[in-house]
Formats: sequence, C-alpha cells, structure tokens
Amino acid sequence: MKKRILSIFIPLIILSLLGIGLYRRTVDARPVASGILERDRIELPALQAERITVIHASEGESIEKGDLILEQDDRRARAALDAARAEADSAAANLEKLESGPRPEEIAQVRALLDGAEAVLEQQKDNLERVREMDRKNFNSKTDLEAAEASYKQALANRDELTARLALLEQGNRSEDIEMARSALAAAEASLELALYSLEDLSLKAPRRGIIDSIPLKEGATPAAGTPLAVLLADSVPYARVYIPETWHTRVKAGDSVILIADGLEKELAGTILTVSAEPVFTPYFALNQSDRGHLSYAARVDIIDPEAAVLKPGTPVRMPLTRIEE
Repeated sequence: MKKRILSIFIPLIILSLLGIGLYRRTVDARPVASGILERDRIELPALQAERITVIHASEGESIEKGDLILEQDDRRARAALDAARAEADSAAANLEKLESGPRPEEIAQVRALLDGAEAVLEQQKDNLERVREMDRKNFNSKTDLEAAEASYKQALANRDELTARLALLEQGNRSEDIEMARSALAAAEASLELALYSLEDLSLKAPRRGIIDSIPLKEGATPAAGTPLAVLLADSVPYARVYIPETWHTRVKAGDSVILIADGLEKELAGTILTVSAEPVFTPYFALNQSDRGHLSYAARVDIIDPEAAVLKPGTPVRMPLTRIEE
C-alpha cells in the first residue's frame, strides 16, 4: 500500500518542482534594466583661501535659493574694497574737475598775479637802466650791474610764466586730458566692482533650492581655493540611472516612455528616457542579476514624471521592465 502511494505522489512532487523551476526561470528571464535613483549634485567650492568663520547650515537641511550656508573671513576683502572705493572717488573727482574747467576765481587770481608781475618787471627794467647809466659814468661796481640784470631776468621769467598760465586757464582743459581721466575712472570702477565680487565670494549662498548633502570642513578651517565647501543635492524629483543589457541597446532610445519600479514604493513610476550612452560599460554590481553577470550594458538616464518620486532618496534601487517600453 505504501509503495503504491509513493508511486503516485513522487511523480507529482517531481512535476511540481519542475514547474516551480520553470516558472522561476521564466521570471528571471524577463528582461529588466536595473539601476538607482540619483539627484543633481552641485559642489560649491571655495573661491578664496580664507578661514571659515561661521557655518549657518547643517547636513541634511533643506535650503532655498540664496540662503546663506557659511561665511569666510572677510577682513582682507573689506580693506581692498575700501581702497578701491577711495580710488574710484578720487578718479571721479578729478574727471569732474577737468570737465568743469577752471573756476572764474582761479582765472582772476592768476590775472592779478600777472598784473603784479608786470609792475615788478617795469620796476626792474627802470632799475637796470639806472644802474647801466651809472656804470658808464663809473659810479658803481660791476657787481651792482650783474645784480640788476639778474633781477630783471627773474622778473621777466615770472611775468612770462604767469602769462602762459593765464592763457591755459582761459583756454580750458585739453580733450586728451579729459579722455585720460575718463579712462582712469573706468579702470577704478572696474577695480571696485571686482573688490565687491571678491567680498561676496566669502559668503557662500545656495545657487538653487536643495538639500545640504555634506559640509566637509569645520569652522576655523582654511580651505585652499577650489576646495569644496558644501555639496548640494537638487530638491526635485530624482532621476534614474539604469543599465540597459547589451541585447536591448538597439531597441531602447531617447524619448521612449517607460515604467520604473522603486524599492519601498508600491506605485509604479512613469518616466521618459532622456539619454542612452553610446559607449558600453561593465554592468555595475548593484545592477547584476544571474543572467547579467559578465555582460556589457549601456547607461541610460530616465526622467521621472510622477511627483511622488520626490520622497525617494538617492541610491534607492529601481527596476525598469524592458518589455513595457513604449515609443
């Protein structure tokens, strides 16, 4: 009796096992592209080698565009800004002076000096003639004559210098001098703008809305220029980076509508393939299944349409059934 029962059930058990194995092989054979969710990652580098004085944000914190993340020592930058502002003010005042020309008071002052110089010159001329007459009669020494001649020449030179000075004032400033002053002002204003930018660079602000992924340095550290001060993850719907098996590469293209299945989310996510790499890579370890080992694959970026995916974190595994791709 027992033999008879065994002869009936043993074949049934074997058939069941064969059916389960066939089903598993069928499931495993379903073509799927595996990958992970990612977000745009933005590194915010130090633009100047100055000490970090205050850190306002913390890792994992959500921030808005323009929010202050950290500050660096700005004493040198402020001193440079003050110097640049003073230089610009001086250049502006000089240009205004040249464009306005000499004031009437300046012209009147030089004219008065010229009148005085001409009177002195007339006196020195009369004195020189008197000394020469006495010299002809041998009433004075040669030294007296030389002194009178020197005084006359000095008065003449002073009169000529004031005459030329008055002429320049009455003519006004040259156009070349005004153009040079304008160029000097433009250079000073450019230096001032650069100093303003340098000061702003020491206050690190978020370029867009996002989440602080990491702040590698601490307060008091002095980073070299180019060192990342913070890493920002875009606060938006993530995208998927999946790896297309080599045998499906020619059948998947940008613009195709796809379905994604993310771990931890029951709802299937709709997406669109944005790009498909033309260069193959070895399948990453997280995208491997038993049939993929040892095969090449092609990286593809999938933009997710469903806003519900915003709650998912970067690194979440996803699967993309290749048989459900729609053109």
